[in-house]
Amino acid sequence: MSTSQLFVKIPLHPLYLLVLGLMTGIAIGIKGVTSPLLAFATIVGITLIFLTLSIRSQAAQKYTLLGLAVAGFIVIGALRVQQKNALFDQFYRSISYGPCAVIAKVLDIEHDYKHADHLVLTLRIKELVKKEQAVPFTSGFNFRLSIKNNHPSIPQIGDTIALTPLYFRAPPDGDYKQYLQREGIIANLNVTYITIHCLKHPHFTLRRFIFELRNRIIEGIKPSLSPMAFTMFASVFLGKKAVNAREMGTIRTQFKPWGILHHLARAGLHMMVLVMVLQKLLGFAPLPFAARTSLTLIIILFYTLLSWASIPFVRAAFLSTFYSICALLKLQTNGLYILFLIACIILLNNPFHLFALDFQLSFLITFVFSWLNALKASSKKAPSNS
Repeated sequence: MSTSQLFVKIPLHPLYLLVLGLMTGIAIGIKGVTSPLLAFATIVGITLIFLTLSIRSQAAQKYTLLGLAVAGFIVIGALRVQQKNALFDQFYRSISYGPCAVIAKVLDIEHDYKHADHLVLTLRIKELVKKEQAVPFTSGFNFRLSIKNNHPSIPQIGDTIALTPLYFRAPPDGDYKQYLQREGIIANLNVTYITIHCLKHPHFTLRRFIFELRNRIIEGIKPSLSPMAFTMFASVFLGKKAVNAREMGTIRTQFKPWGILHHLARAGLHMMVLVMVLQKLLGFAPLPFAARTSLTLIIILFYTLLSWASIPFVRAAFLSTFYSICALLKLQTNGLYILFLIACIILLNNPFHLFALDFQLSFLITFVFSWLNALKASSKKAPSNS
């Protein structure tokens, strides 16, 4: 098979071009040339509209509309980056550096594996008060706060708490700012003294239930394993890296000379292996196809909720979910189409993932495998058509 045949055999779906346009717009937006892009896209859009109205050929109109849609997705990508940057900058413009009080909701609590005597709280701001006045445009942002684990007022997940004093300082433009935006947080704060008051403690929240169940599973398994085995189990099977810094450093040192350090990261392959094993095991059960598929879908959801998510894992979870739903609804599936759709969803939610290495490697490798699989299926059909 020649190199040219590799690209002819697989149909080019319009979604592929739209997602590539979205990626282009995000890349241009992150580089900070949004305004010239919008002017250029407006000119291109108006030109394509006039061409569509003037051309009578149906095929020509189809490709012109596709070009217009791609130009629109380029603008959407650039505007999404501009919106994220504007919200981030607006937060720090609304507050000047100095002490402030924050009313926030506790989203997550983790042990700081770099500092054994610290906890890391993930908080969502509900209100920020400075000089006894509420500061506008500051609610809804998430931030992380590292405190001593012997603090007298450790909150629980779901609690609404008041914290004072806190100091927010705008990060400089560059990699660290993009890291914060990619993580979906406004700041990483480390404090030595802070006053915490619990304002509201709901009796039950789903987030707290999942958190406690997840921790019970981990604490139940931990005594049965050695420290090194437990660290590898938590990292590979649950995606929890913040377990034991010393043990993880030892493991990394052993894996690094062989070039297999990436095996310690829980990737989408683990989800796919789980799905394949489930399908094989459930195949022996006297259950109808719909019941087996639904049970697989429930287990995927349960495993995802009890894990620490990463982009490769989220991609694999979405992929497995879409395949299962299509199987239940008896819809035709296309691996490349679903992959591009997932990439579009993730990038629209947070465009800064585009330049993250885990996003690039995960989607690139999956794209290559999906493309080769589609190529193989196309080659098998070729003899029967001749």
